[in-house]
Amino acid sequence: ASGLRPCGNRSSRCDVQYLGGKWKAGAEYAKRIAPQGAWWEPFCGALNVSMHLAVFPQLGLVSDVNSELVDLFLAVREGWEPPTEVSREQWQEAKASTVSSFLRTFIGFGCSSSGVWFGSYATPGTCTDPSAGQTQTRNYAAQFAKALKLQVQATAHCDLRAMSFFDLEPQLGLFEVIYCDPPYDSTMGYREPFKTRDFWNRCVEWAATGTRVIVSEYVCPVPAFCLWQRERKSQLGKRTVRVEGLFQVLG
Repeated sequence: ASGLRPCGNRSSRCDVQYLGGKWKAGAEYAKRIAPQGAWWEPFCGALNVSMHLAVFPQLGLVSDVNSELVDLFLAVREGWEPPTEVSREQWQEAKASTVSSFLRTFIGFGCSSSGVWFGSYATPGTCTDPSAGQTQTRNYAAQFAKALKLQVQATAHCDLRAMSFFDLEPQLGLFEVIYCDPPYDSTMGYREPFKTRDFWNRCVEWAATGTRVIVSEYVCPVPAFCLWQRERKSQLGKRTVRVEGLFQVLG
């Protein structure tokens, strides 16, 4: 749900890069979240909503449990230049490597089909996008590099950290709003199953402090009201359409 997919092995008729389900809708989410004070996005993923929340003048904390991804963002913030061309051989070499690096993280997400972490090589060239029904020319490395720079630049003034949602205990007055886009229920988190029940319990605890806790999900198992809904099509070749809600949790 955070916009970059940690595991799997899939391919499609056209290697559709998955820059994040909220790449186009991020501004709509931010407009409805509208921080009135300090805010926190603990599942920042590809920064697709963070970059629009950062437009608000309030202090923002942007974090993700994926430390390699956060390190990549920080590297780009400090001037590291991502490549605009990545060959299949370079992708295979990075996949086989056990050494973490900015380049390997960039390739693992940005040059893999549907953004699935080293799922399969996203072949550049001309193809037909099954979701759009249009013939397009894709250079996945260049596309991801451009998006990455835009997102990192937009959040340059935010506090960016590698940390878990559970690393901070709920506190009165710490944040005015927390926006969560967690791994959806019954899906994998970063390298291990996501603790969905613990997540929702912590959301309720934060809401009880008076913090606005807003969550993107298909279903909400705790008391909440829906701020907004939108239809979403699957990014992995499925034709199903589901309705995602933007829920504000009640304390």
